[in-house]
Amino acid sequence: MEHLIGARTAQGRRGEPMLGLLYESDEWSDHKLAAELEALGVPVRLLDMEDAASEQAALGCEMLVSRVFASAQFRGHAASLERMARLARTAEQRGIVLVNPGRAHFFEVDKRRATETLAAAGLVTPAVYACAPPAGIDAAALAYPCVLKPNCGGRTTCTAIARSADEARAFLAEAPAIELIAEEYVEPARGFLTRIEVVDGACALAVKRSVADNGLSAYRFGSTYAAYPDVPRTVTDAAERAAAVLSIELGSFDVIEGARGPCLIDANSVSNVSEDCTELLGMDLMRAHAEAVARRWHALGATAPPPPRKDPPMMTIEDVYRKFDEIGCCSFATPDGHGGVEARIAHFFAYGDEGLYLRTMDVKPFYRQLKESGRLAVCGERTEAKVVFDEDNLPLFKPGYQMRVSGEVRELSMVEVEAKAAHDRNFNVAVHDIAKYPETRVLVLHRFHGELYDYDYAMARRDHKLYRERFAFGGDTFEEPGLRITDSCIACGTCLEGCSFKAIVPGEPYTILGERCDECGNCYHVCPAGAVEGKGR
Repeated sequence: MEHLIGARTAQGRRGEPMLGLLYESDEWSDHKLAAELEALGVPVRLLDMEDAASEQAALGCEMLVSRVFASAQFRGHAASLERMARLARTAEQRGIVLVNPGRAHFFEVDKRRATETLAAAGLVTPAVYACAPPAGIDAAALAYPCVLKPNCGGRTTCTAIARSADEARAFLAEAPAIELIAEEYVEPARGFLTRIEVVDGACALAVKRSVADNGLSAYRFGSTYAAYPDVPRTVTDAAERAAAVLSIELGSFDVIEGARGPCLIDANSVSNVSEDCTELLGMDLMRAHAEAVARRWHALGATAPPPPRKDPPMMTIEDVYRKFDEIGCCSFATPDGHGGVEARIAHFFAYGDEGLYLRTMDVKPFYRQLKESGRLAVCGERTEAKVVFDEDNLPLFKPGYQMRVSGEVRELSMVEVEAKAAHDRNFNVAVHDIAKYPETRVLVLHRFHGELYDYDYAMARRDHKLYRERFAFGGDTFEEPGLRITDSCIACGTCLEGCSFKAIVPGEPYTILGERCDECGNCYHVCPAGAVEGKGR
């Protein structure tokens, strides 16, 4: 049922937390991945999903990695697919981390569902004409040319391009009695398709794969691979969006570049490579997978959140500026003088001992509002990729952060600006602007408070969703983030069960880690003792 990798014996490892590597086909890549994980300090059990005892063994692991391919049924391993479907659901119910998530596995084994989900998210995909066993597909009702292939399959097994109804009928007459999908054939106008490998949901490798004489592209048909360093950004963006939509953290996408844009013709939540692929592809893909999995494993290190920091190091003025500078342009809001608020896009151009510097023209409402109120609020966001939506229209966020500050501003005199320009090259821009646009004015946000809100809602980079850090400058103060549990706590644990941000630490009383707390109010809502203090009432 299992193989243990590394020098230690099975007896010596039974009590340790383990990562279960689930497989159904004894592939070189499975053993390579296991060896790389062991080298990174991750204890691994290779579990053969063809063994009836594998499900129970997997549920004893702290983390699981699926290497169960959709093509398993063509190797006589249908039992692995059945077990994997059950295990994915049970692991999710028990809170066992599964890479890829169970949702991604169900897309791996259902091409129609994956294609229609991507299309619903606004991505370009082939049209689906039919999905049924051979006897249920009407060749006369299909558009040609079309591709006929297993709805659950891979490696171009039992796959053909039909260019007429007669060709489709001939193929269907010989096809096994399994569910097939008939979809639009997208012509590889450039003579190749693009394979995008994603690691942690981001493009890690792009290669060209040639098309064989039969119109298909597969290693077994003699297709060759070539590096694709100048792959268009639109192609990698499409693959990364697809990975987010299908919850594929580690996997691959086949893309054909065409007039409609990058067309996603296949999605795989399990990547497979052979021993010669490292040199062929110019990348050790299994090592990259192992590094990504190891990061997740080591992030699980402690089952309980760490104790609250007593004296968190406050961000410096340079830290704050650098974060805003990475974002670029942000929303700058001021009171409009009539009971309302106005916002515009701007940026800080420098920082210094006195604060964060900005400039505008004295003929603009922005300048008048700054002078009259002396107040400014700024916010911005930086994220790895734009938000996409799943088939239930729920947003899927890549990791990122938000920055916000609010405080008091004052205007600098020209003498002050020139003095700063003598020591800070960033002020040369301001001097140049004043010479070119004489109504330019420089101001400084000199007393303020703010917050860094760093989010990773899918917990792709760490074992918790949120990190918040508040700070103040120039004598200002701030309120600590997070709700608070009072001494009325009865230590029942109800709040801990309801917190998805891993922000609550058991004790008497229980405590909330403000740096992880989103102030969502779930603990406030469920506490039977009314021991959680809200901030909005």
